[in-house]
Amino acid sequence: QLCKSKGVQHSGKVPILRVYHGTQSHSKAIDICDTGFSALQKIDDGYYGGGVYFTTSPTYARKYGQYIVVAYIIASNPFPIIADDAPYPLVRTNMRFMQSACKPPHDCHFVPVVCKRPGSLDYFPPAVGKAHEFEELVVFQEAHVLPVCIVHAPVIAGGPTTQPKAQAPGGPVVNWTREDVAQWARTLPLP
Repeated sequence: QLCKSKGVQHSGKVPILRVYHGTQSHSKAIDICDTGFSALQKIDDGYYGGGVYFTTSPTYARKYGQYIVVAYIIASNPFPIIADDAPYPLVRTNMRFMQSACKPPHDCHFVPVVCKRPGSLDYFPPAVGKAHEFEELVVFQEAHVLPVCIVHAPVIAGGPTTQPKAQAPGGPVVNWTREDVAQWARTLPLP
């Protein structure tokens, strides 16, 4: 109603994706939910652009930290990053979009990735015709991100965790089994 009263036209067909962002620090996860992602751009090399990094996979987000921020993003016009834009092995001068702004007229970068060195976080776009393991999305406008909750998925030496926790910002903490985390995230309603 407000939009109509101000003469703003909108189709209501904005693509919204559920995404995940892993961090090692509980306080960082809380800060993200309280104040947003803007400070993270200053601490990441940004191989695929100077934005905030997300993935569509909670498993991949977990590789970056035991605290996973579940969020929704607007991704209406993603620009695909391919192997030629980010060749492996890493040579900074060959990284076409390292710390760059978003490629106009797009609103985010989309990067299919595969692990190039087992046991590492060396994830780069696969060669042409090869399969990818995960997807990364680089969002450049903080207004396109809505953090929803934090999932705590610690790893216990000698076996899987039995008590991951999900915490909605300002809401209750719920104890979950490890297997429940991914299934729960898929059932969140879109805003």
